[in-house]
Amino acid sequence: MLIDRIASDQVLDQAFGWLCAKRAHHHFNSDVWQVRRWWDEKKSRLQQQLREGTYRFRELRVFWAGDERVEYWSSLDALVLKAMAIGLTEHLHPHLSPRCFHLAGRGGMKAYRCRFFILWLGQDKEGKGDKRTREENRTESCSVKLTSKSRNALFF
Repeated sequence: MLIDRIASDQVLDQAFGWLCAKRAHHHFNSDVWQVRRWWDEKKSRLQQQLREGTYRFRELRVFWAGDERVEYWSSLDALVLKAMAIGLTEHLHPHLSPRCFHLAGRGGMKAYRCRFFILWLGQDKEGKGDKRTREENRTESCSVKLTSKSRNALFF
């Protein structure tokens, strides 16, 4: 089950590492220090609550810093949310389109622009008698020659 993956030692430890890095410079009264100090005890209790479906999120705290609104999850809630994100990413990764460039590991804006220019300049080899697969076409290095027309469209 997916909840077993989210509540696994590997995923929770990865989320704990993320939490420690993100909140390393928080105030000494922050709840992150209690989570870090008692992590071994809290982890087993958290795993049990997640597997039983009894874990409850605390309220979201809102602070105002001048004109800026800052929303703040408790440390344990942030850890659970990160564990859910890790577990769902691993679970959904095979089902997502390779053209979801906003996801980590998909090339980002550079891959998007490369794909855009391949299609826009008509250099896409799919369906033109070339026996290359869609995956091979997608992962080829972007070696599109820029003309004055394409250079101007680079910053659309």
